[in-house]
Amino acid sequence: MKSILNELGVVPYINAHDTITLYGASRMEESTIEAMNQMAECFTDIPALQANLGDRIAKMTHNEAAYIANCAAGALQLCAAVCLARGSDYIYRYLPDTKGNPNEIIVLHSQHNCYDKALEAAGISARVINMATIKPLDEALVLQAAKECGKIVTAEEHNIIGGLGEAVCACVAEHCPVPVKRIGVQDTFGHSGPAVDLLKQFGLCADNIASVTRTFVGK
Repeated sequence: MKSILNELGVVPYINAHDTITLYGASRMEESTIEAMNQMAECFTDIPALQANLGDRIAKMTHNEAAYIANCAAGALQLCAAVCLARGSDYIYRYLPDTKGNPNEIIVLHSQHNCYDKALEAAGISARVINMATIKPLDEALVLQAAKECGKIVTAEEHNIIGGLGEAVCACVAEHCPVPVKRIGVQDTFGHSGPAVDLLKQFGLCADNIASVTRTFVGK
């Protein structure tokens, strides 16, 4: 089927993956297309429109708030900027310059993707190292992080004794002493139960890891 992509000389895709903005827009309902066509003929206060639509979507989806962004990367960048500004118009105006202000965010390894750059564009400094093995330990990578960051936080679904945290501590103690915070099972016996509940009980949930890390780095 001929489309505008053919006229532009761009190869169209058969998307068998998912709705990903990197590939283009999703296949929208006729009512959505009609609404977009109507809006294309109007002028209005965009911030007021955003606020109104956000309230409507939040109620429909049973969320505290909602905001329409141009794409996933745009949404991440905007959210990061708001968090960095912490309500200050002054800080927001000078982003991505975050000198003198907290500018780090924890990103789960499983969530690392091309959208990380959107966070960096807002002024966030993020580093997450996925240590594939403890033996052999990638000592060069550990020491590089120690020299550049000054502090290290390890998180593992394992006892902090004999695990990644202890291996990292031994490495930096010999070659580049820096403070290390080990997050993991605090030398207690394990037991069975739902994975989510166990992670929360042993302090391995995202909220606790973020809280411990902020306290440790003083932010």
